[in-house]
Amino acid sequence: MRIEPYAPCYLDSVIRLSLRAWTPVFDSIQKSLNADVYRAFYSDNWRVSQQEAVESVCAAEDTNVWVAIDTDSTVGFVAVKLHSEDSMGEVYMIAVDPDFQ
Repeated sequence: MRIEPYAPCYLDSVIRLSLRAWTPVFDSIQKSLNADVYRAFYSDNWRVSQQEAVESVCAAEDTNVWVAIDTDSTVGFVAVKLHSEDSMGEVYMIAVDPDFQ
C-alpha cells in the first residue's frame, strides 16, 4: 500500500469508497432516530449530499488530501485542514473502503 497526494483522477474512486464506507454509519443513524428527526438532519438521499461534500473537500484549496492506493485501487483517503493561527491540524474528512478496514 502507498499514500499519494490526491489528484483529480482519483475523484470517482474516492467518491465510491466514501459512499461504501459511510453507508453503515447512515443506516445506523437512521435506525436510531425518529424518521422526522432523521429527515430534518439528513436528506432522503444522503448519498447526494455526501458526494457533494467529498467533491468540495477534494477541490478546496485550504485542504490537503491524500489517497491510499493498494494494487492500483484507491482504498482510502484523508482530508486535512491546517490552521496556522493556532498551529493545529484538523482531520476534516476520512474514509476507508470497508474491504480494507
